[in-house]
Amino acid sequence: FLLGSKIEKITLNLESQPLFFSCLNMFRSASSLKEIVINHPVNSSEMAGMFEFCSNLTTIPANFFRFENRNYANECDMCYTFEGCSNLVEVPMSSRTSDIYSDMNTIRTGTIVQAFNSCGKLERFLPILDLTPCHPDNTYKAFAGCNSLTHILIKNLNKGDWRFDGTSSKSLGTLTNLDEESVKYMLNNVRDIAHQIPQTETQNNSFSKNWTGQNAT
Repeated sequence: FLLGSKIEKITLNLESQPLFFSCLNMFRSASSLKEIVINHPVNSSEMAGMFEFCSNLTTIPANFFRFENRNYANECDMCYTFEGCSNLVEVPMSSRTSDIYSDMNTIRTGTIVQAFNSCGKLERFLPILDLTPCHPDNTYKAFAGCNSLTHILIKNLNKGDWRFDGTSSKSLGTLTNLDEESVKYMLNNVRDIAHQIPQTETQNNSFSKNWTGQNAT
């Protein structure tokens, strides 16, 4: 509904614990939008295209999402959520907790196709990204063009022949500049899609051989 608008700031005064059945394309193509103020977190599992092409948005409020580790029936759809947010620098952790590893700071998603595509200035994504229900086919170009991204904690990425250079056919995106914490967390929390169990140290080492990022040691 904001397509092509000149609105730079939006204030949302919502009822306590609002439930949106869908946030599909809610702010899509609001290219002038710079700031969002919200009094209660959004609780919706449909986030596809939510901020797509919000090219002037630099961050979102820490209380925007009601993050929690959802069950399989309610995993979030993050397809195209932040695609084209070319000035987005940071997605903050949830204001509901001070523990970065808490379920209240965890987004469980079943699809992240082009979720951060062309977010060239994105440096930090501070919620935990749990890909337990996410099939490899649903990760295409999730981080393509994210050349500035240094910090993101991804858990339960399916073990496989992944590439993170943004160019190969199996590429998850451009994740060549991640800091040591992000790389270690990802490699220590991969899983086997066939068995849906955490990987052993040996399997993690096999996975890490396919890493092309400069900070994987």
